[in-house]
Amino acid sequence: MKEDTKHQLLISILFFAFSLTFIFLFIISINDYNASKTTYDDLMYGEFTVKSIREVTDPDMGNMYYIDVVEDERNIKVNNLLTNKKVIEGILSLKSDDMIYCYFVNSSSYYEIVELKTENRTILSLDDYNEIYNRQGTLGIVISPIMFVIMFGIAVKALWHMRKERTTI
Repeated sequence: MKEDTKHQLLISILFFAFSLTFIFLFIISINDYNASKTTYDDLMYGEFTVKSIREVTDPDMGNMYYIDVVEDERNIKVNNLLTNKKVIEGILSLKSDDMIYCYFVNSSSYYEIVELKTENRTILSLDDYNEIYNRQGTLGIVISPIMFVIMFGIAVKALWHMRKERTTI
């Protein structure tokens, strides 16, 4: 096998693998889009006293925040998609013993926040939550298929060239 043929096979395999990642991103985007249709009927409500706030930094995914509360062993998780400047400032302004009023999705080890308020301000509203997930889902639903076709096309083109070279040898 010629060196050029090996490179074309490697390129084809790599771009095929990249194209598969966009299928998974498409599925995630559909889930995000469906999350944008959340209503109060889908959620649980809770009133909690803040114990502490932890910021978990992930260079790839962005920062996530965990609010530890007095009333429960589970903490409140603020998803990295929701951490726009307004939400971050609101979370970081919380102090120990502040009361927070939340709508959340109950998970086994934490509460996934959907709406977060204090006595005198809204840090994250359900409308903001739905808008963020709608935007994220729509963007992924549009971009993922386009990127899949491009990556898959490059993979097929590399295979085609490799096959063409093999038949001319």
